[in-house]
Amino acid sequence: MSYGNLTAKSASSLGQGEILYEVKWQGYEARKDRTWEPEDNLSGALEILHEYWDSIGGRPNPKTRKRKGRKSAAEPETSTPVNDAKRARKEKEWSPPPGSWEHDVAYVDTVEESIDSKTGNPTRYAYLVWNNRRKTQHPLVHVNQKCPQKMLAYYESHL
Repeated sequence: MSYGNLTAKSASSLGQGEILYEVKWQGYEARKDRTWEPEDNLSGALEILHEYWDSIGGRPNPKTRKRKGRKSAAEPETSTPVNDAKRARKEKEWSPPPGSWEHDVAYVDTVEESIDSKTGNPTRYAYLVWNNRRKTQHPLVHVNQKCPQKMLAYYESHL
């Protein structure tokens, strides 16, 4: 990835949310001559940064220093993946099962009528909550076929 006078070798995070890149300068082959530079200092070598990001699977996320010890009840626990593209490959997208949904749907949350974006006609949709806590929207005609007992329970509870 040599361009002009530098090569991006690796990236590191200081823990304060800033990413530093290890730069090997052209003509300086010794490891001791490499420097760690923030992204702002490499604005003239964006092509090299993009090549480096492509080689590692995307732009690295800055890491913040984590507290040691027990989590506070006031702090929400968040986990953000380092690279969404890698996570997408590992975890395939969930979709409703084929056949009957009676045993997979926890309950029908609500039914609403809205304009179908494809046809422009008013269409009724059911919002389903699944046993795995996912919430999805489906045309009411489809839901009536896939889980009629859940729809009956919904209608009876809303009399």
